[in-house]
Amino acid sequence: MNIQVNVSTYKDLVSVIRKEIEVGKVILERNANEHKTTVMWRIGSHIHTHILEHSDKADYGDYVFKELAKEFNMGKRTLYRTVQFYKEYPNSVSPVTLLSRT
Repeated sequence: MNIQVNVSTYKDLVSVIRKEIEVGKVILERNANEHKTTVMWRIGSHIHTHILEHSDKADYGDYVFKELAKEFNMGKRTLYRTVQFYKEYPNSVSPVTLLSRT
């Protein structure tokens, strides 16, 4: 859809471009946040599944969080929270799904 706007003066052109940049920033930030939500849910799903498959090993979960934190230079708490997030929303998650639950 091509929206016609008044750009007859240089000032108008600058104003229109400034608005486009601001709208673009908002859209990019929203998309990035939506993608991050999905990625964190998926990471939590993978960790949770892996730990469950090895639940016969004592303290294996602690080991996994510690090693993953080193491997990916992330905090153990962040990784733990991805699992909590997955457990809170165990069905396929999307940002729209999460927003509708709040």
